[in-house]
Amino acid sequence: KKRGSGEVFMDWLQKISDLCRDKYGKKVMFWGDMLREHTEVYDRLPENAIPVIWGYEDLANNMKERELQRITSRGIKKFYVAPSTNTYQTYTGRFDTADNNLRMFAEIGEDYGAYGYLVCHWANPFGAQNIVWDYVPIALGAQYSWKTGIRQQGGWRKQHFVRNAQQYADEYMFGAKISAYMRELSNIYMLEPE
Repeated sequence: KKRGSGEVFMDWLQKISDLCRDKYGKKVMFWGDMLREHTEVYDRLPENAIPVIWGYEDLANNMKERELQRITSRGIKKFYVAPSTNTYQTYTGRFDTADNNLRMFAEIGEDYGAYGYLVCHWANPFGAQNIVWDYVPIALGAQYSWKTGIRQQGGWRKQHFVRNAQQYADEYMFGAKISAYMRELSNIYMLEPE
């Protein structure tokens, strides 16, 4: 309470960062929430600490560009962007949300010079989700991290990217052409109330 959570966090991050550098010769990565919530501590960011800017929903994604503007305007050059497969707490995932999330983060990450692109998959604590629903979004994220392609406007999808990801999953993961059907099934959540 006396120093504020931003200052305490930066003290802790500095200790972890020093340990990673001195003992292991590594850099520390951390979720960038504290930078967003405590802009007053930007200047204390350890040199070898890399913020990971994440967002998984369409509404939150629209605010990420402003967050990246703030980070880069403060001189932070190394940061990762982190979209999600959007399968957490679902039976079938939410492919359309994942597609938009993965694409948007690749595009704004490229615009602002992201150092890396990290696809997030969160396991379901209730055991409902199966990893097969992540195969196509992971392949799609890998594709975006390699080359984002021409920037898209609004809700337009990069259908050739989606087809490539589906083809990869069908050929190397499933051994059958089922990804397109799974994509349609992943929209079942729109038929039910929250």
